[in-house]
Amino acid sequence: MGSIDRYGVWSTLFVQLLADCYHVERNTMSRSDTVEPHTIGLYWDRDGDIWQREDAGWRLILQSGVAVDPISLWEWDNGHVRDYAPFTPVSLITAAGG
Repeated sequence: MGSIDRYGVWSTLFVQLLADCYHVERNTMSRSDTVEPHTIGLYWDRDGDIWQREDAGWRLILQSGVAVDPISLWEWDNGHVRDYAPFTPVSLITAAGG
């Protein structure tokens, strides 16, 4: 993503855009959207943290606005990623040109 510099620091404007998009998408979700997403991409959890879905599992990317360990992989069941559901795709960022 172009808004993240080489040190993994997110700009204030980019984080605000993420928060705004998060609230728009969360308001359109139903309670039945708590199953594990299988599409590779970025997702918000119920706390507003950002996760990356990959074939091998989940990576916690941004927590409370702070970049975290991008190496560790979590599993949906055994890694308890499901405890942070429902997950919302970060699709508006691409549409907004972020």
